[in-house]
Amino acid sequence: AHRMVPLDCGGRYGRHLLRVAGLLTIAWLVAAPAWGQDSPLSQLLQDHSYRMTLDEASLSGPALDFLLAETSQAQFVGLAEPHNVKQVPLVFASLFRALHDAHAFRYAALETGQFVMERVSQPPARGDLEEITNLFYRYPRSFHFYTDEELGMMAEIGRIADGPYAPLWGVDQVHAAPLVLDELFAITDDDERRDRVRELLEEAEQHNASILPNQRTFLR
Repeated sequence: AHRMVPLDCGGRYGRHLLRVAGLLTIAWLVAAPAWGQDSPLSQLLQDHSYRMTLDEASLSGPALDFLLAETSQAQFVGLAEPHNVKQVPLVFASLFRALHDAHAFRYAALETGQFVMERVSQPPARGDLEEITNLFYRYPRSFHFYTDEELGMMAEIGRIADGPYAPLWGVDQVHAAPLVLDELFAITDDDERRDRVRELLEEAEQHNASILPNQRTFLR
């Protein structure tokens, strides 16, 4: 089986579900009588909480043991996460390695666009942080998250994955135009159309220059 680990697979719908769950929890707390450590909610949280440690890109602890046991027969594993948190890409890359080694997971679907993930998954960028960073500076808005850790996670997964297909899948909307226009320019053989694509590309690159580097987040 070609197993995969989607990152933030819920997207905006997942966030809506989390909001609903949060509102329901608040409503329950308001309606419930005073509770302490022996309350049903406290007991539920205690029974389903596990500790996990990240140490030099390696995960360990009861939470990892639980996840590996629960995913032994799974084809998909989803991770819902807050955006632009330093630890999330580090944990995700380490969890991907653990799932790969234990259960042969070989693909990761990320909350970003299809075309840039195709580039990241192919040589020379695959597994190479420097080349992925070069892609970022060439097509900054094509990446949905502007962090060192996010780019490092992509490189790490590219090195770990050993399936026959592209290791990183982009399953979100395509942001920005330069990457798409570059590919369109390469396959267009009509001079008039190439001139029009070139004009659009210059306009899009001016817009990209206006948002870089202020929107990149350095979390280290």
